[in-house]
Amino acid sequence: MKKKLSMVIATLLVVQAVWVGAAFADYKPEGNIVVGVNLLSNIIKPSSALGNFTFNLQESAHKTITNLTGLSIDHSYAVVQVNGITLLAIDPPIALINKKK
Repeated sequence: MKKKLSMVIATLLVVQAVWVGAAFADYKPEGNIVVGVNLLSNIIKPSSALGNFTFNLQESAHKTITNLTGLSIDHSYAVVQVNGITLLAIDPPIALINKKK
């Protein structure tokens, strides 16, 4: 039963990646969506540790999936910044940022 469930989940993940257009290849920083705010920059000194961690974690996942599946799709990030420091980097599925209006 666990083996069947694992196979179903793995199949769904691969289908979702292809169907939704999740990104797994070259990072294109020119496509980043940046949301930033400057707040009391002489008082608030945010750390970039979480931003670096989320970016590196997702880049590692992209490389792993590309190596396993051969999927190669360009990707960019939605970035949240405070006082110019990246607090969070999220790679949204391409279908969410390239919707036709």
